[in-house]
Amino acid sequence: MTETAKKTGFAFLFPVILMILVNVAYNIVAKLTPADVNAVASVFLTYTTCCIASFIFFFTTAKDKNYGRAIKKCNWSAPAMGLSLVLMELAILLQYRAGWDVSIACLVLYVILAVCLLAIGAIFYKERVTISRIIGCGICFGGLALVMMC
Repeated sequence: MTETAKKTGFAFLFPVILMILVNVAYNIVAKLTPADVNAVASVFLTYTTCCIASFIFFFTTAKDKNYGRAIKKCNWSAPAMGLSLVLMELAILLQYRAGWDVSIACLVLYVILAVCLLAIGAIFYKERVTISRIIGCGICFGGLALVMMC
């Protein structure tokens, strides 16, 4: 399969569409989480739900339904990602409780995140940093400055 073929079609776009839809719902729900709810308790309930849903998804999608064998194939990255996700959830709840507007909270996060990952990609994964990507980051920061003025 050519590089172009990999980056087109439904299989390429579906994860992006899914992420957008789910992320919109996620941020609305996070913003609506009552301020008097313990943030860590809320994250715990969130991940209890995630565990149950993941377990169900495993058995509905896996060809090999042996959960123990599947878990044994995992390495350190799964628990590291889990810890990262818990801290991300906590950060989002704290961000909204600190008064961030739902309309710009993730914009600020994702623009800064994108620039950080551009640098990490270039340094550690030898990904290309082109002039257009650098200009794009500059435009994003300019837009971020404009959004933050209000």
